[in-house]
Amino acid sequence: MPILDNVLVKPFAENPFQRIKVTASGLITDLGGQKPVVKSSETGEFVEEEQMIHVGTILEAGKECKYAKEGDTIMWTKVSEVPVPFFKQGLVLVPEKRIMVIINEGLKERFYGK
Repeated sequence: MPILDNVLVKPFAENPFQRIKVTASGLITDLGGQKPVVKSSETGEFVEEEQMIHVGTILEAGKECKYAKEGDTIMWTKVSEVPVPFFKQGLVLVPEKRIMVIINEGLKERFYGK
């Protein structure tokens, strides 16, 4: 169980929301779940683009979390996460204030009471 305003997250293997690519000419293509590739300025070879924005599901939320709840899908920056070495499950700890986006139904009601 995370403490204070931290959330325990299971990251997705890939960002399910990043499947669209726009070419230089403006053509929009679907990557079909493949990760974007870029040409390395160091080696000149094409490599998978390192993702700085991670996406995952909250498994547990700390007691002081105001907005994030268990089951929410969230986005956060890579530098905000702390790996949790728990049976090699790939879990990370993210402070609630470092969450960029919460994706779930009924959020306006939860946040604003409408």
